[in-house]
Amino acid sequence: MDVLENMSQGFNNKKNLLTQKTKDFLTVTDCQGRIGQLEKEIRAAYSNLGEIVYTREKNRGTSDYRQQISRIVDKYEEIKRIQEQIASVKAKRTCPACGYELAEASLFCPNCGTRVASETPTAGAVQETRVCPNCGNAVSPDAQFCMNCGKRIVEETTE
Repeated sequence: MDVLENMSQGFNNKKNLLTQKTKDFLTVTDCQGRIGQLEKEIRAAYSNLGEIVYTREKNRGTSDYRQQISRIVDKYEEIKRIQEQIASVKAKRTCPACGYELAEASLFCPNCGTRVASETPTAGAVQETRVCPNCGNAVSPDAQFCMNCGKRIVEETTE
C-alpha cells in the first residue's frame, strides 16, 4: 500500500502545483489587463490634454505649437477630402439585380442586362449604344464582347 499512497500523494502534489500555477497565471493575466486599461486611460488623458492645448493655441499667432497645429489642420483637411471621396464612391450606381457598378448614363446593366433606368436619359448623358446580336443586351460603343453572354460584338459595316 505504500506505493499506492506515494503515487496518490505525488498526484495530489502535482495537482496542487498545477492549481497554484493556474491561479498565478490568471492573476498575472488580470493584472496585465488592468495595466492595459490604465495605459489606455492615460493615452485618452494625453489626447484630451492635447485637444485642450490645440483649441486654446490654434487662434494665437505666436504659439510654440504652431507647427503641430498646422499638421493637425492639414490632417483634418485631408480627412475631409477622403470623406468626400468616400461619398463619391458610395454615390455610384449599381445594378439592383447583380450589383455590378454602372456608368451614370446606363439604361441596362452591362453584366446581366437588367433595365436600370428610365427610357429618357438625363441631359448631357446621351451616349451611343449598341446591342448584342445574340442576347439583345446593351453594350458600350467600344465593347468587343457582350458582358452578358460573352458573344463577340462585330462592327456592322455600311457599304
